[in-house]
Amino acid sequence: MYFLDNTFCVDARVNLALEEVLFDCEFDEDLLMFWQNENAVIIGKNQFTYDEINFDTVKKDEVQVVRRNSGGGAVYHDLGNLNFSYITTNGNFDFYDPVITALKSLGAPAQKSGRNDLILEGKKFSGTAVYQKKGKILYHGTILFDSDLSKMPRYLNVSGTKLSKRHIASVSSRVTNIKDYLPGLSMSEFKAVLLNSFKDGRPVKKIFPEKFLSKAKPLVKEKYESEAWNFGRRPKGYKKIKFVSKAGEIFAFFKKEKDRILDIRFYGDFFSESEVGDFEVLCKNKTIEELYHYGKTAKKYFIGLSTKDYLKLIKKIEGN
Repeated sequence: MYFLDNTFCVDARVNLALEEVLFDCEFDEDLLMFWQNENAVIIGKNQFTYDEINFDTVKKDEVQVVRRNSGGGAVYHDLGNLNFSYITTNGNFDFYDPVITALKSLGAPAQKSGRNDLILEGKKFSGTAVYQKKGKILYHGTILFDSDLSKMPRYLNVSGTKLSKRHIASVSSRVTNIKDYLPGLSMSEFKAVLLNSFKDGRPVKKIFPEKFLSKAKPLVKEKYESEAWNFGRRPKGYKKIKFVSKAGEIFAFFKKEKDRILDIRFYGDFFSESEVGDFEVLCKNKTIEELYHYGKTAKKYFIGLSTKDYLKLIKKIEGN
């Protein structure tokens, strides 16, 4: 297994570009990277940024806002948060297990919860996401080690739907730090235990960042510093509906004439196996009746969306 301990950069734009470069490189073994960002909000691939952040506060505090390549929800990063990226061709790799195993070995009873969270005694300390392309898979996630949890509600808009589903009053009350359970543990000690868990007895080959950073720099300029990539634009003059299911929150913006969808855009914290834009193109200029027949196709664009829920989604669009 290759390993890169990224202690040289805390800029979210550079780190996400570096992650993308590593993903696109050819390695003959799996690769793990640890990294940290300083004061950043990371937006899921399919989200509409302005709905996810407290824009004025983010701007005032000069917090970076950067979109990643994977789906899921928005997260806040600071130096008390450890990120991991695991790149592999093994579709059966259980990327939750190394984190759970590492913490259990330290005496913290971590477990998986829901579609992409890890929890300690009912409180979330890690969120994870997956990105796939051409047979390669990127598993990445956050680990709240000693983060300033008060900053999350300051910068993030977490929907009332998500909180009410969990019967939780605030963002702060549903998350926790590992340090709360293991107060004597340092970040470097935790990283060593986590690395040992990921390698699972395999030899580790350390790699160095120089040549990868040189490839990442143009990507930072072209993509990760781009307002178009990080923020996008809200469709004007479109109707909007919100639909919640096991696949996550789905927002559909659409223009409709009688029973025909002239145009449609999907946003949300859902995960996708394929680019949701391809499904938008498929739905364009189709009748509602035609859309009802796309339930099987929709599953690769909205992972976890049942046929029953897909039909409910289309019916909600039909009724608006």
